[in-house]
Amino acid sequence: MYYKIVTICFIGLASVLISGCDEYDNRSTQIQSINFDASRKPQNYQLKDIAKNIEYIELESSSESFIGEISQILYNENHILVLDKKLQEIFLFSSKGKFIRKIGRRGNGPGEYGTVFSVDLTPDGLIYLHSTGNKILEYNISGDFTRSIPLKKIKLQYFKVIGERVVFAIPYPLTEVCGGYSLGVMDKTGNIKNKFLFRNQPNNGKPQGIVCNTGFYTRSDSICFWEYIYDTIYCITPKGFLAPKWVINYGSNAIPRDAFRDIGTLNSAKHSGMFLVSHLLESKEHMFFIALQHRRRQLYILKKRNGEILTISPKEKHFFGLSNNFDFGPSFWPQNNVNDSTIACVLNPEKLILMSQDEQLLSKIKNDDLFQILKLINVKSNPVLMKVTTK
Repeated sequence: MYYKIVTICFIGLASVLISGCDEYDNRSTQIQSINFDASRKPQNYQLKDIAKNIEYIELESSSESFIGEISQILYNENHILVLDKKLQEIFLFSSKGKFIRKIGRRGNGPGEYGTVFSVDLTPDGLIYLHSTGNKILEYNISGDFTRSIPLKKIKLQYFKVIGERVVFAIPYPLTEVCGGYSLGVMDKTGNIKNKFLFRNQPNNGKPQGIVCNTGFYTRSDSICFWEYIYDTIYCITPKGFLAPKWVINYGSNAIPRDAFRDIGTLNSAKHSGMFLVSHLLESKEHMFFIALQHRRRQLYILKKRNGEILTISPKEKHFFGLSNNFDFGPSFWPQNNVNDSTIACVLNPEKLILMSQDEQLLSKIKNDDLFQILKLINVKSNPVLMKVTTK
C-alpha cells in the first residue's frame, strides 16, 4: 500500500506547539503530513534500493588512537570526531580515517574538561564539548582551546552549534530555569536569544510537556529533531527560527495524541498506532526512523517522494538493518548524517571478525577495500565506518 504526503495548513497547530516563543519563522505556513500504519508487515527493502556508493573507512589503530567505545561520532567534509565516554577522550581523525590528535585533556584548568557528556563538530572545523562545570568548551581544529560558553543554570540534554548560535534541548521534567520551555537558542556568550516549545499546563495534577525526543541531526541549512508529544519534526535555521516540517498521522485507529501528553503514560503506551523514535536521519530521497514499538527496535524508511513508509525487519545473520545486496558486505543500520546525501554507521571489530570467518560470505563480497579490512581485522582494531551515499 502506498501513502501519499499531503500538505495541510497548521495555523491553529502553530499556536499550540510554539506558544510563547520569542521568534518564529512565519513565512512557513504549511506542514507536510506522513500517514503511518504501524500494522504494516516488514518489507523486502535492501541497501541497493537507496545506495549509490559505499565507502568503508578504517579508523587508524595505534596505542594513542585506540578507542574503547564510540559514544558519539560526527563528520564534516575533512574530519571525523569521536567521543569515547568510557575513556573520556575525544579523538580527531581525517575523513579517510588517519589519526590526527586528541582534543583537550582532563583537568580543572582553562580549556580542560571533567566528564564530557556530548560533543559537536561544525562544517568550518570548530569542536565543542559539553562538560562538567556547566559549560561548553570550544576548540579549533588544531586542538587549541578558544573559548568557554557558560550555561549558567541550564541543564542540557542535547546541543548543536549552527553559525553563531547554540541550539539546546532541556530534559524532562522541564525546569523553571528556561521558563518552562524545552528548547532554546543562545549566543556564544551564554545569553538565551530564543525559547521554543512551551510546556502545557498541568492536567488533573499531572505534568504535561512538549519534549525533544531525539538528538539533533544537521542538514546543510538547518538543525532538525523529533518532538514526541505531537510527533512533529522541526527544523531550526541559522538565524534561530523554528519551523515544523513533518507531522506523523497515525490514522483513525490510533489513540489521540492528547491522551499521551503525560510522559509516564506515553512511555508505557502499547497501542498499535504510536511508536517512540530514538533516532532520526534524513537523506535527499529518504527519512530513516529507528523506533521502539512493543519493546522492539525497528527500522522505518520514508520515501519522501511518494510518502510510502517501509518497515524493515532487523533480523540478519551478522547485523541488523538493511540487507546489503549492493556489495554483499555487512547490513546497514543508519546511525549518523555525514552530509545531505550521505549517511553512516559504525561497524564494530567483533562483528567484522565474525564476517571474516564466514568463507561463503567472503566469496560474495564485491568491495576490495572491505575485503582487505576483513582479512586484517582483529580484536585490537578500531571500528570501521560504513558510509553510504544515497540516490
